[in-house]
Amino acid sequence: MKEYKTLLDFVDKSESKNKCNHGLGDVVYLKTDNQQLPRIVTEICLQGGTMSNYIILYELAQSDVESKHYDSEISKTKDKNLTLGI
Repeated sequence: MKEYKTLLDFVDKSESKNKCNHGLGDVVYLKTDNQQLPRIVTEICLQGGTMSNYIILYELAQSDVESKHYDSEISKTKDKNLTLGI
């Protein structure tokens, strides 16, 4: 049996299809945000029934507003076309 020091270590190195693509403190952008405001990852939550079957949910903060999002909603880079309305 493999040993993991932290929960994030388990997520990154486990056999699961879900990987933690963003770390605490990372600056990210929401794919659907027309203004493409930068957000900071403030919490990483694993939701699901077992340690091998889970979904990763990220809490993002922008100014004093916090919101939770799935990995599919988040980008590491700003989408300049979205800010131009393209």
